[in-house]
Amino acid sequence: MANTPWILTIDADEVLTVEQGRHLSTFVSGSTAAVEIKVTNGRAYWYVTRLFKKTTETKYVGLVHEWLSTDGNIARSDQITITNLPDKTGKESSIERDLRLCHEELQIDPTNMRAAFYLARALRRNGEHLKALEYYDAVKNKSDSKILRYNSAIQSALSNMLIQKYEDAFEAAQFANSLVPLMPDAYCLMGDASLGLSNIFAAREYYELALQARPSNQSGLFHDESSRSEYPSSQLSMINRILSKID
Repeated sequence: MANTPWILTIDADEVLTVEQGRHLSTFVSGSTAAVEIKVTNGRAYWYVTRLFKKTTETKYVGLVHEWLSTDGNIARSDQITITNLPDKTGKESSIERDLRLCHEELQIDPTNMRAAFYLARALRRNGEHLKALEYYDAVKNKSDSKILRYNSAIQSALSNMLIQKYEDAFEAAQFANSLVPLMPDAYCLMGDASLGLSNIFAAREYYELALQARPSNQSGLFHDESSRSEYPSSQLSMINRILSKID
């Protein structure tokens, strides 16, 4: 058991970076009960509660990808970052762990949409896209969490793109955009699906919208940084080259 007033949770394959040490004192000395920290994995990032005050009301819930339950105020810091490193050799992979533990979670509670989401993600990463889509669609349609529904819609669009179901991919990305508007990730996926459907002009419009969009900073929202500029810019360059040859 921790014997300090504050607790930081971090995995062995993660790296902690604190840009300004005195920044932490603003949370420790105030009324904050927990702090959301920016977690990065490649170009993607999201915010997760990893730093919290030890109280009887604060606890983790779930077997895997646990979430912190607290009655106190939750702050957010961009000065503290946790970076995910690749899986280490010799340990259970994250895919194997999620498949095992999420199945256990769903056996205990079949209505656990958080476990269903992470099971779908593990299935997708394992190349089982059709099975993954069953769970993504269930979460997208049944979850009480708008953020979880958005993330499921985005991942559903990705899986559909990978198996070349472009109409379904477009519908999933469009649904994500209806939940959390103006996210570049959704616009890029609508552009990709439009290309798959041979609608090059619609694709160009969606990539241009991605360049104009600014991602929401809501807690837990999936976002790939490349969708803001690098990816849509490269897709637009490709489209312009194709159209120049047609002209």
